[in-house]
Amino acid sequence: MKELNLKHEAKRYGCAVLAATIMALNIKTFVRAGGLFPGGFTGLTLLIQNIFQTFMGIAVPYTLINVLLNSIPVFIGLKFIGKKFGGLINGFCISLCLIGNTSTGGTDFIAIYFSEKNGRDIWNYILCGNAVILTVAGLLFGWDRALYSIIFQFTSTQVIQMLHQRYKKHTLFI
Repeated sequence: MKELNLKHEAKRYGCAVLAATIMALNIKTFVRAGGLFPGGFTGLTLLIQNIFQTFMGIAVPYTLINVLLNSIPVFIGLKFIGKKFGGLINGFCISLCLIGNTSTGGTDFIAIYFSEKNGRDIWNYILCGNAVILTVAGLLFGWDRALYSIIFQFTSTQVIQMLHQRYKKHTLFI
């Protein structure tokens, strides 16, 4: 049986708790206040909530939608990646989780799975998927929120790519 490395585990859990706290504050104070759709399953959850509220007059709880959307990637993550993977602030939070070998869930699980499988980062593909979500949001709820949201998501993706260097290849010329 592997010996538990308390320092490593404390770092993992510390990164995950700190990132979750900052992410929740970011969603409450910046994303919700600006009416943005941050991309990923968080953005998709907010989009589905808005669709139900606007077109059907039904208030669907955030947690219900988000847990349902995350259930498949969580299963894939646990099965293929392992139990250890669990705007500026958004990108920092995701990077903080990745540094601690954890995940914010949703599309992060998908990115981690394909990155582990192929040995390269795929965050730009995730950004393209988020652009599709934001295009739907723009068509349904107006382009001002969707365009601010894509700027938010682009910034977040760039911060992740800058801070998470695991799959970057470095060449040294002498």
